[in-house]
Formats: sequence, C-alpha cells, structure tokens
Amino acid sequence: MTTTQLIEEIKLFRQQQQSLILASCSSNYEPLASFAPFVEDDNGSFCILLSDIASHSVNLRQHQETNKELSVLLIEDEKTARNVFARKRLSYSCRVSICPREDAQWQNIIDKLQEKLGKTIELLASLSDFNLYCLSPKKGNYVRGFGQAYELKEGRFPVINEIQQL
Repeated sequence: MTTTQLIEEIKLFRQQQQSLILASCSSNYEPLASFAPFVEDDNGSFCILLSDIASHSVNLRQHQETNKELSVLLIEDEKTARNVFARKRLSYSCRVSICPREDAQWQNIIDKLQEKLGKTIELLASLSDFNLYCLSPKKGNYVRGFGQAYELKEGRFPVINEIQQL
C-alpha cells in the first residue's frame, strides 16, 4: 500500500464513523471514558454537541482552560471486524475549544451534525445547556491490523511524508 493510499484509507475511515470514544480527565485527575457523535469541521477537527450537565463536558472545559490534551478514539465495529484483536482504530491527542453560538461556524457545524445524525440535533442545539466542542487533533496513530500501525505526526490530515510505520 502506498502512502497516498494509506492517507485516503484514513480519511475514509474517519468519514465512516458516526461517534468517537472520548478519554478525558477531571481537575482531580480522575479519568473518564465516554462517547459522542461527531462531525468534522473544515479544519479536520472533531465537533461534538454536549450538555453542560454531562461529566465529560465539565472535563472538556477543564482541558480547555488548562490547555491540556485529551484522547479520542475511532474504532471499527467489532461485528464487522475480521478479527476482534485486530480492529482498525485511529487515536488522536486533541486540544479542546468551544465554538460559541454567535460564531459564524456554529450554524455550519450544527447543519453538518443534523445532516449526518438526524433531526435530534435540531432539538439539542436549541437547548441552552448544549455547547459545541471542537477537538483539534495534534498527533495520532492508525492501526490497520496486526503489524500495521502508523504514527501520524500531523493529526488532522496526515501529510504524505509524515506517516511512519511503527
């Protein structure tokens, strides 16, 4: 497989996923794993719409305030994987930012969420306790299967000469 083909495979894998697994940490350093449906913005950030009352929202605000990274995982469904031990997966270290409702990107991202995930987004976006978080990948890893792991030095969209097999 060429590097160009690998990059296209990674982009397609990202597009095929509807939700991501989120690993964050509280201000007391308590880890929390959760999930959220997402879309990508024009910069390749993962955008998620979350309620302020959710534990992971509190953690995301903490990560933003302290400029600490969190982890995101996209993983192949185990029902479709040829081998559960070798599921395709893509993980990233990300920085968090909140997209304010008054920002020009807010409605664009909400429209993308609704197109991908349905009318529930319209209701959630109308609720005042829901915020739009953008998770910007900084670096990552892509695992295609046994013995096929790649380091992504540029997280958003890997540049051809910046992918290395681990």
